[in-house]
Amino acid sequence: MNARDQVRKTMQEAVARATEFAKYEEAIKDFRRTGHESKTPKPLLPILRRYNAVWESSDASAADDLPGFVRFFPSRRRLLEIRQFLNQPFFYRLNFIRQLSTIHLWTDLEAGHSRLAHSLGVVQCAELFLDSLERTVTPRIEDWERKAVLIYAFIHDCFHGPMGHSLELMRDVFAPNDYRGKLDKYFLVRALADPNSPLRQAISSALANEAHRDQILAYLEFFCSRDAKKNSYRDRYFLSQIVDSKLDADRIDYLFRDSHHLGLPPPADSNEVFDIIENIRVVPWRESEGQPPIRCLSFLEADKGVVEKLLARRRELYVNHYEQRAKLIIDEMICRSLYQVLRRKRVLPLPISPGPLFTTEETVISEITRLTDSDLFHFIYEAGEPLFAQLLIRDVLSGKFYQEIYSEDIDDEMVGPGTSLSQAFDDAIGKLRKEQGEVLGSAQLVRLNHEDKLKILRDLVGKGRYDFQSLAWYFMFVIWLGGFTARLKIEKLLWNGLLTRPRFKEEVEKYYFQRFGKMKAEVLHELMYFPLIHVSVPSYVATRAREVREYTKEMTRDRMLFRDAVGKPHALELDLSAGYSRKVLFIMLSAPSHFRANNPKSEIIEHFRDMVTGFNWADTDWLGKIDLNYAE
Repeated sequence: MNARDQVRKTMQEAVARATEFAKYEEAIKDFRRTGHESKTPKPLLPILRRYNAVWESSDASAADDLPGFVRFFPSRRRLLEIRQFLNQPFFYRLNFIRQLSTIHLWTDLEAGHSRLAHSLGVVQCAELFLDSLERTVTPRIEDWERKAVLIYAFIHDCFHGPMGHSLELMRDVFAPNDYRGKLDKYFLVRALADPNSPLRQAISSALANEAHRDQILAYLEFFCSRDAKKNSYRDRYFLSQIVDSKLDADRIDYLFRDSHHLGLPPPADSNEVFDIIENIRVVPWRESEGQPPIRCLSFLEADKGVVEKLLARRRELYVNHYEQRAKLIIDEMICRSLYQVLRRKRVLPLPISPGPLFTTEETVISEITRLTDSDLFHFIYEAGEPLFAQLLIRDVLSGKFYQEIYSEDIDDEMVGPGTSLSQAFDDAIGKLRKEQGEVLGSAQLVRLNHEDKLKILRDLVGKGRYDFQSLAWYFMFVIWLGGFTARLKIEKLLWNGLLTRPRFKEEVEKYYFQRFGKMKAEVLHELMYFPLIHVSVPSYVATRAREVREYTKEMTRDRMLFRDAVGKPHALELDLSAGYSRKVLFIMLSAPSHFRANNPKSEIIEHFRDMVTGFNWADTDWLGKIDLNYAE
């Protein structure tokens, strides 16, 4: 191609980009002309209701059988117990939500199986547990108790919402700050307690002729919030563990199902799993001296090796797939796009002042949790603004994902059970606050004033065990980056600092020019306020102290029980680390591929490292003043 042709091609591409952007901008104006420019949550509700109304229909299908799906443990009975639930549109929507959220978008294209298939698989596994226990448990498991377990096995994931665990990144945005569970369980508990929720209405319709309807509903609420109801259900606590425990029907199914669709060998031989379940027994267990016993599930000690093999596969799936870096990048793009829409429409932050039980803002969030995967993308498009959110979701749909530009590994031992840096923080805080009679843990470290935080870090450095730089990275990783809003503030702090550098600001302008050609000054001004750099951490293991421990040694309060040769139950520590040494905890920066060039990349890395080790970001009061209300 000669120079003239090259110039002509370049000009044609520039015109095409400018034309594309002009059409896009006109589409945004159309939304504004039809009322979508309103900065209140109310215009979002008609959009959401249009998508979700279909799932609240009372017209149940009349299918005589269940749909076909991959069965790893063929049931000894047909799964007719939950057929009337599958016929309800609210539950059939799970067929339009992918089990592995965004993994299919890039990292593993074949991993597109649905949550409906997984839910049916969990019912099958739960049936195996029940068959085994029914032969040994006294008093016997009643038919309605069995039905309650199978129903919960089917509905346990019905509030995973669009993109499944991807929206789990926004847990502290959608749920109270003091909530420590999973986001889907938060909405499931609320829906089960609300007689007017679509979930309760669907269950009531399916159980219309059930004599034990009230007892089943009470059990469903118990299964979903079992810790709070443990004292009331001590004799039947083991029933909740069938679907929710260290090795339950849920985990067994997704270990096999996800491995199958990810092209991995089975985590164990199916006959080994049958044997484990056949050997399960119910035993009395005292959590502490003086406490009345709780009847729990226990495994045979001889099966410990197979249990470790299964749970080691879970760890492998999290490291290589569920928390894989390319997947996290896509998740962050989707979450920030949704967040910007909700922020622009005044849904976020959720109001905390006393008011109606279900505010307009809460209703919007509740409706979002019932969208399907594709509906979430359409909803963001229809919301219309801000433009930055539209561009982000457009990039996801067209496969133009952000790229990793930097990562910093966090030493597993700093957060694991071995060296327990968390305990060192606890001891330092206890010493600092002892004279005031306060008891604080490392989770409340963020609440201390800036001087006290620095004093604690200097004390730890003075002991010679850790250097200041390592402690600064650890503090940022565990205390700040676990929350979505906190990460946004860190990103805004980083972005604002970079924009003060003329050379970097020119790179941002160049990025938008290369993408869309010459832009109106006011449009470019708006886009410049939105950080193009995302800060990520492995969301599941990094934000839950319990899961960090479980990740390395399976050490949690709800310990796995094993029986010895004489049938005495005891807790065993499961070592899942053998032969697997990859670092699993990290802080990652991602940005459009444009910023992987040497000049902008080196500036980003340099500024971020200076920001972390400089420790000025740890001043809670100062960081709290960072404004997330981007230019409108």
